[in-house]
Amino acid sequence: MALRETGDGTTVDTEDPEEVAAWTRRRAQTAVALAASRRVAASLVDRLNAPDAVAARAELEAARAALRQAQGDATSAQARFDAADGDARRYEANDVADAQAALDAATFALSQALAELLREASTSASLTAGVDGLALRERYRAATATTPRSWDHTTIPFPATDADVIDPELALPAVGSSDGSYARLLAVLDRLEERVDAVADLVTAESAHQLVQGNPTRAGGSLAVAAQGRVPDEFDVIRTPRSGHDIGHRFLVLTDPNRPAAWSVAAPGPAASVDSLTARWVAGLLPDPATVGLAVRFEDSDGAQVGPTVEVRLDGLGLDPLGWVRVAAVPAELDARVASVATAAWMTAAGPDADPTAVTPAWAAVSPLHAGEPSLTDLLATAKAVGRVLAQARALEPADLAAPTAAEVPSLPASAAEDVAARVRALETWTDDLAAALTAAAQAPGDLDTLRRLLLDAASAGVAEAVTPVAGQTVALLATLAGPAAARLRRRHAQQPFSADPADPAGTLTRARARADELSGMRVPLAVAQAAPFSPSVAVDLGVGGRLAGATPEALRDGARAHASVRPAVGAALAAYDLAEALGGEPLRLRVTQLPERDGDVWVGSVADPLDGTTALLVQAAYGATLPAQVSGLVVDAWTQAVPLQRHDTGLAVHYDQPDAAPPQAVLVAVHPDPNAGTGTWDLDTVLDVVTSTLALARDRATAAELRPVAGLEVHDA
Repeated sequence: MALRETGDGTTVDTEDPEEVAAWTRRRAQTAVALAASRRVAASLVDRLNAPDAVAARAELEAARAALRQAQGDATSAQARFDAADGDARRYEANDVADAQAALDAATFALSQALAELLREASTSASLTAGVDGLALRERYRAATATTPRSWDHTTIPFPATDADVIDPELALPAVGSSDGSYARLLAVLDRLEERVDAVADLVTAESAHQLVQGNPTRAGGSLAVAAQGRVPDEFDVIRTPRSGHDIGHRFLVLTDPNRPAAWSVAAPGPAASVDSLTARWVAGLLPDPATVGLAVRFEDSDGAQVGPTVEVRLDGLGLDPLGWVRVAAVPAELDARVASVATAAWMTAAGPDADPTAVTPAWAAVSPLHAGEPSLTDLLATAKAVGRVLAQARALEPADLAAPTAAEVPSLPASAAEDVAARVRALETWTDDLAAALTAAAQAPGDLDTLRRLLLDAASAGVAEAVTPVAGQTVALLATLAGPAAARLRRRHAQQPFSADPADPAGTLTRARARADELSGMRVPLAVAQAAPFSPSVAVDLGVGGRLAGATPEALRDGARAHASVRPAVGAALAAYDLAEALGGEPLRLRVTQLPERDGDVWVGSVADPLDGTTALLVQAAYGATLPAQVSGLVVDAWTQAVPLQRHDTGLAVHYDQPDAAPPQAVLVAVHPDPNAGTGTWDLDTVLDVVTSTLALARDRATAAELRPVAGLEVHDA
């Protein structure tokens, strides 16, 4: 055996013809492969040396250099930011703290100064520009008690003329000043006198009122407060209690749980899947998205249109009714959905060479696609109005259909609670599966369409991280969004699946509503179907209507709008139905009934004094002409109205000023002419002479001097 080592590291027995032949064949194959590789290498060298390749390498190197420069700039900017942040923190810790301390000290000093000024206010009229009203009144009364009025230091120092100065610190007008200021001040003082007198009477009346009511402490307190110069905060004597009674109002939306929806989607979102009854009601208010379209054009970075304009029907977005309510409040998700559908249509129309990453879609939401159709703005406005209703309403309960005084109130059956629990468990499973799919997509991204679909599913559950950008979508970009979206969904995972408590259906429903809100990412009423526990007469009211006097359709609308001015929830519901009716949706059909039933009952909205204990149910009939055996729906609002009695016993007190002057009770007619005479010496002649003399003297004194005859002595000049 003769072994020989070949150049490829193997050993060949030269005496074995088969090994030599095999080695020769391998050598020939290797030579052929080497020649092919050399030809490929030569071709690559030629392509690399081609002008385009050289330019591309130059651009690549320039891009790398720009990237390195940008990274360096970013590093420098971060360093500057860190330095600025450190300076700001140091400034906040030092200078700001010192400035705040100085400000606190200045504020404290100011408060101390103000407190000192307020303490001096009682003696400094120039500071407070105020006086003691009661003391001023006493001075005014002392001045006006004399004739003529006395204005001096002890009363009020009005100067007699402008030249007189009684008190140099008080610039009071002179008595009878020509500019009228003196008269105006007297008018103010007169009003002060009147008001103090009125308050004094009121305080006295309050004291007497409290004494009669059996409250001697408050009676004495009122007089004590008045003696201190202050007025009580409240006077019970002027209050007339308004007795009356209460009636209840409930504004309900009743729906037929078996009535088909106005429109639906093949794959409803999490909110609609767990609360399909509310979604059916919302579908009746919103325009059908199939009737709403958009014209979408695609523009490059310069704003020039690229390719054709595509038409998009909004039913292609796959949004259910509650989904439209959600995206009306989250425009970014709606934009992402429209862009996704429009981009797919544009790529089909533009051809295989179309590059979706180089264009941006644009559309006008206000203009309808075709005449007579609603626009996207119309749809969103209605969805927002419905969202305001859902934000304030709650799901219908059995107690809402019964009078407050009802002996028995029906409860939800255990089967209804189990049905709700099953829907919540299904939503928990859907959430966990979606979180797992997003996690897998973040680790091993697949195609763009799958990533986009998963993210939009997460967005339908209220995950903000899953909202995709309108333009520039790539697999790598969407994969970076999948991880945070999955993390948000994993937080909603429950250790134990949701279960119903057969012994407590109401408690199960309460827990289910809280869990449904968490899983769906929005508030859902979670309506349930229940029996309508109404008598035939009440069913007539809520069907064709007409049993209650005064409850005409026009009157019900006017009454609802009157309540809407003070009840925001009622106003939101009426606004939603106004928009829906204007766009061809479900109209406002109000019906009313009252509990408990009474013969000859009259609608509470048409009388001024409704019966005590009445509860009026104002119902929006979201069903056919007759009330179904089972209902579901919402309680939009509920409130209590106080109805005062039509007649009240009250009292009226007026102030009467007793005149100060009064006639004497005894009149001196005559005095005996002999003051030394004792009693019992009067006789008729003496009385007659005295009276006659008195009358003569009175007559003489009542005669004017110029009318008296000349009598007595005359004086002549000598």
